Amino acid sequence: MPTYHDRYGKEHTPPESAVLKSREGAFNLIVNKGHVLFLWEDYAPSIADLPGGGIDTGENAFQASVREFQEETGMVYPFTESDSINSHHQIVQYYADVDDEYWTYTQTYFLIKKDCSSIFFEGERKTPENGLMRWIPFSQVEKQLIHFMHNKAFQAFKAHIPL
Repeated sequence: MPTYHDRYGKEHTPPESAVLKSREGAFNLIVNKGHVLFLWEDYAPSIADLPGGGIDTGENAFQASVREFQEETGMVYPFTESDSINSHHQIVQYYADVDDEYWTYTQTYFLIKKDCSSIFFEGERKTPENGLMRWIPFSQVEKQLIHFMHNKAFQAFKAHIPL
């Protein structure tokens, strides 16, 4: 049986009784004015997340990334798919500790590097889904504790992020 990782990168082996689920998701790595947008959920306030989440029936990955961005930030998504300068696909064995579920999670990440004043702000803001969001200077991103699966995508994108 494969090893699963939680948001912190800790390894978990599913018990024999575990139901293994498949899930697809889409996420945004937005570089704006030399900063990256991160979210911190109230249930895991020490771990930085990227805006995104599950792909609903009838959506493609980009449509899901737009919907999830808007739901999680409360802001209008100001980009088009052509603004994505790169995408990254990965499959992770993820232990969703909040739900006590084991997922094979197929993910698509969109890298968007475009300055847009309509979504950029200083300091922290509350999110509609009970958390905080803030822009972190790119030079400080590696000092953040980033969700394990998002950090894998961030590392894959590092060479493609023009500042």
